Amino acid sequence: VVSVAADDMDPHTEFIYCCGAATELLKFGSSPLSSEDKLLFLVVPGNPGVVGFYRTFMQNLHRLSGRPVWAVSHAGHSKRPDGFSLTDASAAERDDVLGLNGQVEHKLAFLRRHVPIGTRLVLVGHSIGCYMILEMLKRNPELKVLKAILLFPTIERMAQSPQGKVMTPVLCQMRYLAYLPVFLLSLLPGAVQALLVRLVLTDFIPPAANSMYLGGQEMRKVLERDNLTIEKNLDKLIFYYGAADHWCPVTYFHDIRRDFPQGDFQLCDKGFRHAFVLDAGQEVAQMVDSKTLLNAATVYMSMAATRPTSLLAALRAHAALITRTMRAGSGRWWIEMLEWNLKRNGLLISEIYDAVWADFRFHYRNGTSPSARIKCLFLT
Repeated sequence: VVSVAADDMDPHTEFIYCCGAATELLKFGSSPLSSEDKLLFLVVPGNPGVVGFYRTFMQNLHRLSGRPVWAVSHAGHSKRPDGFSLTDASAAERDDVLGLNGQVEHKLAFLRRHVPIGTRLVLVGHSIGCYMILEMLKRNPELKVLKAILLFPTIERMAQSPQGKVMTPVLCQMRYLAYLPVFLLSLLPGAVQALLVRLVLTDFIPPAANSMYLGGQEMRKVLERDNLTIEKNLDKLIFYYGAADHWCPVTYFHDIRRDFPQGDFQLCDKGFRHAFVLDAGQEVAQMVDSKTLLNAATVYMSMAATRPTSLLAALRAHAALITRTMRAGSGRWWIEMLEWNLKRNGLLISEIYDAVWADFRFHYRNGTSPSARIKCLFLT
């Protein structure tokens, strides 16, 4: 298991203004990023974009990966601290930072201003956060994104989905019902008004209205899937669909897999629901960590199988990265066995991939040496 210091497991919360809107940051790991932090997991949430919902997921992903894991809230969605207004009204209205387009620009602005240039990124999107990540890749192709993991992705036909048909009238036509309590509050005595405003309404009503405003735009604007952006970034994208997700039904999964047969698409077989952060944060973090490592290993191994000579140096460099997070020798063993296997005539990496990967994952977690069983697999 990757060792993470106890105090490093505690979250760090910050509030900043970004694009004129109060923004909450939740950070596990280095804050600020140090010169040694070359890789950052950045979570782009769903709607409501409250980063506190992702605490369990992020904590476990940080523990498993040993990397900094940050989340950035949507503009105007979080409970504000004392002394913060939710928005700088002039800037927010000018740029519509609370709308779908504005929220995308809000995330790009955050990266420009708060993440050091050269930091490699693993973007983790949830729900509408997946749509935002695709837009970020489209608008700034120079982002150093290694992987983008899209969990329960609402990237197309939202209003036509089963849940969208129910929620579209509410989100598009009834947003201002969120302000009804403000009117009712005005009918109460002054002392009661002051108490309720202090305890509840100033924190709850504006974020709720902002969430509904964003939801209404989602129904109107998330229509056709952005196939061009997906095609350009297919090697970076990992999609994870729910088997019983009313926001992105299984038909959407089958459609996108048919259109991109070379893509990395997975249909959940563990019963996770769309709002996985409420009860399956730990399990999804384990899946994301495993999927990220698995995908990286697949790339290296498939490249080595086709161009072994030119890639051995790169593989040795990759082994050094593995060795940093594993007990000494484990990373070297993996590369040595890979090199040895490449010399075998007529044997494809895929023939032994599953068994090797299972053993590699086991020893990665436990910091032990490879099992005799796997050694025998190679040597027989």
